[in-house]
Amino acid sequence: MEQWQQWFQEKQVERTINALKKNNFEAVFVPDSKSACEEVMKQIPDGATVGVGGSVTLAKKPARIDVAVILVGENLGI
Repeated sequence: MEQWQQWFQEKQVERTINALKKNNFEAVFVPDSKSACEEVMKQIPDGATVGVGGSVTLAKKPARIDVAVILVGENLGI
């Protein structure tokens, strides 16, 4: 990826995170899928039940995630 593309992508993520925070979401930037998995696991309390609501995306298990924004609703108690 060229330097300008990386910069543009980072700015898009920054704007997205700021917009989510303005709407009472916690948003976390992670650089890769491994970090995303680690962050998700930190956010889920021990013994919690996690639902995926029939997500086709999760069922397909994408081979690569370059950027992940993890959302946790303020009122979800997580």
